[in-house]
This record gives sequence, C-alpha cells and structure tokens, in this order.
Amino acid sequence: MARTVHARWIIEGDLRALTPVHVGGETEGNVVDLVPAVDGRGRFYVPGTSLAGALREWMTRRVLGGEPAVDGLWGFQRSDAGHASFVTVEDAVVALPKGASVEVRDGVGIDRVTGAAAPSVKYDRAVLPRDSRLAIRILVDAALADDAAHVESQVAELVRALSQGLIRLGAGKTRGLGRVVLENAKVLRQDLGSRAGMLSVLRGSPEELRIDELAALPMNPVPMLEVTVDWRSVGPLMVGSGRANLGVDHLPLVGHTDDGVALVVPGSSVKGVLRANAERIVRTVMASGAQKAEKGDEFRAQIDVPLVSELFGATGEGAEDAEWMPGLGAVGIDDAYAHHRADAGDWAKIEAAATDADVLEGLRTAGLEKSTVAYHVAVDRWTGSAADRQLFTTVEPFAIEYEPLRISIDLDRLSEDSAPAGLGLLLLALRDLARGSLPLGFGGNRGLGEIAVDAIRFEGQDLPVDMQELATFAWAAPWDLSFAGEIGRAWIEYVEGGDQS
Repeated sequence: MARTVHARWIIEGDLRALTPVHVGGETEGNVVDLVPAVDGRGRFYVPGTSLAGALREWMTRRVLGGEPAVDGLWGFQRSDAGHASFVTVEDAVVALPKGASVEVRDGVGIDRVTGAAAPSVKYDRAVLPRDSRLAIRILVDAALADDAAHVESQVAELVRALSQGLIRLGAGKTRGLGRVVLENAKVLRQDLGSRAGMLSVLRGSPEELRIDELAALPMNPVPMLEVTVDWRSVGPLMVGSGRANLGVDHLPLVGHTDDGVALVVPGSSVKGVLRANAERIVRTVMASGAQKAEKGDEFRAQIDVPLVSELFGATGEGAEDAEWMPGLGAVGIDDAYAHHRADAGDWAKIEAAATDADVLEGLRTAGLEKSTVAYHVAVDRWTGSAADRQLFTTVEPFAIEYEPLRISIDLDRLSEDSAPAGLGLLLLALRDLARGSLPLGFGGNRGLGEIAVDAIRFEGQDLPVDMQELATFAWAAPWDLSFAGEIGRAWIEYVEGGDQS
C-alpha cells in the first residue's frame, strides 16, 4: 500500500497491569473456558487488534465530532467508501511478574430465588496477573501537513489517557480486570515531509517529544465518578479459589504481584453483592418478585431488572440506535489486594500441602499466622450426629488489611433520564454495604465475610449539574443520604412512576 505520509509519531512504553488482564485467544482451553492469546513462540501476548479497538473506542468518545471525526485517522469502511487506518498498533508481548504464571478466575451466576448457583451459568477464565507488563509500540501517521496538529492532539490524548489508567483492555473490564497504566513512555516524531527530516530518520535520530509539551486540542468531556471505599474485615473473610488440596477443601483466592502473593477480593465478587442488593431494592419498591430459573436463558431474564441492568450490565446485544449502550455496565469495580505479601514459594507449599497441619504450618511461614483451618460439618437431622460425607474444611484468613475498594461509574453508559435515579440506587446499595448488611466472599450466611466501612469518598469529573454534590464528597457514618439532594429526588420520582422502562 503506497500513500503519502507527511509525519509519523511513535509511542513506546510499557503497559503495567494494575489489575489482572484477559485478552482471549481463538480457542477454548482444556482446563478453563477462556484462555489468553498465545503467539507462535508460545508467549502470551495482547493482539494489536485488541489494543487498537480499545484505543479507538476511547478516542471516539473524546474527539469532538465523535466517530466521523476519528474516521480520517483510524480508518473506516462504509459500502464502497473507506480507507485503512493511519494508526498501526503492534502486538504487545507480555512479561509476567517474576515467578508468576497465569491465574484462573471462575464465575458463577447466583439464582435470586434459591440463593444457589444458577443452571448453565458457570465459566472459568485464565488471566494475566497483576503487574504483568505489555511492551507497546504505536505508529500514528499524518498524511498531510494540514493534518499534523489534529493528529498530534490525538497522540497527546492517547498518551494522557494511558498514563492515567483511563483505558481498560480485554474482557471483564467492569469486573475487576483490564486496568492498565502506561509507564516509561516515549514519544518520537519523524518528519517525513522534508529532506532534512527524512535524513534525520535515516540516521536513526528522530525528534523525541516531551509528553507534557504535546499539542492538545479541545476534547469532549467524559463524565466519570470514582468512588473509594475504605474498609476492613471484621472477622474471617475469603473468596474461594475453586482449588483444593489433600489438606483442605477450600483455599482462598490469591494473586501474584511484583513483590509476592496476596489474598484477593475480586471486583466481580463485590459487584455481584452490590448488584444483588440493588435488585432486591428495586424489586421491593416495585413489588415485583423473581421467578426461579431452570436454565441459563431464564436466569438472564431473572436478573434483567429495570435500572439495575443499566448500572451493572446486561447480556446480549442491543440495537445500534438504542438510547443507551446495552451490554457493558456503567459500574466497574477493581480487585482489592491484601497489603500483606507472601513469598510465592511459601504459598506454593500451602497449595501442595497433604494435611491440615501442613496447611497451618504453611500459613505461619507465609506470615498469615492469625489465619486458621476451620472445620464445617452438616448434622444429620435424624441421628443428631455428623452426616455422612458432609465434612469439609476451609482456610479462614483473619486480620487481613486490604486495599480500598475502587468503584468507577461511567456516566456515558447511563441514559440521560435514568442516570440520577441510577446513582440514587447505587448510593442505597453502598449504604447497606457501609452499615454491614452485605457480607463479602464465601460463607456469608455462616458468619464469614463481615466488613466495616470507615469512609466512602467521591471524586467526579465533568459531572452534570444535577450530580455536582458528588464532585468532591466524603461520606461517613451514620451514612445519611441527605446530601444527595437532586439524586435522591430523581430516585423517588423513579419509584413513584417516573421512568421505569
């Protein structure tokens, strides 16, 4: 393909995974349903197509004029018209943290009637661990001299957004996965429209630009709300890994990082708790119960609750002209890692332990001496003794300090009419969490998972006028909602028969 190129910008750097990342390959795995992409040399990588898709989606939202305005640089195809993109995104080879391997996350739908696992709603996903690094290289071309300023403004926005961790990659973006940040960034500019510039390129000495001096043009606002929940576990808290050994039946979920192995409360688990509570609130005020699900499609219909689906996501695809964007939810919650790090080798010994005594010794070696192995048994209602084959053991972590819960609300994914009411519903769900009504993780009905919330902090950007009370706000006990004036009124109007579509 031969076409005129006046100038070229080259973005290089490392994308560090702040949460695990999953970008799937073409086939299902033998052990898990969704496996990461692997290149011909057996290396994990993120395809350039996946990166380009995420970058283009962000730029479509940010550039004034939306998709038509980005088509010139990013390419388009409509009937017989179109051209290839002037942006080239190379595949990004992944470097895992030292001693780490891919991790497995499982997910299961919970039937809202039985409280047990829903039928046919179970999957496993292999993810690249936190602190994995993706070496990226992006080439951005300007065809004409007149295009240079506009193109450089898009380069500046890409670098800014990646450096601030605003662009997520891969699957599960609202379930704790895909948050990355650009580090060691370098931007080079090649002048291909003059003899002197061409000679400079041939000599291997392109101009290196200071990132803070890149020309920037006005961009569309992206209304976002960040919620930070400062919390602590009151008693034992664990999210099951789905793994067992000869010593115990349930091991807690852990994640690898640059500096060791940490217990994890995944964003998917917290999101599931908040979603179920939001559904309960809506069903209560609307007096609409849920029907027991006998198969997967019925479960998806069961959780299709007005307003909740906009907040937390909905399966299936909607029409292109829908008033709001179906599918991906507005609310995303990151994984929360324990502050304590165990040595990877010590944790491997726990996973390989043959007896419960070996597990306890491994916990002490890993610095988790306050954690224990608990025994659970079902009692036969007739004999009053232990039921046959109903004994199981779990590791119960005690006195573990975790990172704050980080919740992001993308207000562009809420319709204009339902956004205030949706935030009102989310505040009600968060209030129940803060008051200790919503346990997290395994065994919530057996005394596990109790938490205490110390503070909830809100920070917004480009918020609409009726949500300005949340732009900068710190919420604390007794968790009074009187501060949410316009949002509270919108929720009441919704409940009393406003917009319930």
